[in-house]
Amino acid sequence: MPLRGNSPSALIGPRQLSSTLAVGAALVAARPLRPAAAFS
Repeated sequence: MPLRGNSPSALIGPRQLSSTLAVGAALVAARPLRPAAAFS
């Protein structure tokens, strides 16, 4: 498999990770009463 700019996996991986982090941060910001429960 050629690792070129047209490789979808190379884009989906980091983008999904950023999305997950953004959603997690938003949930923690919306529910500051239990931040430990979201990470443990």
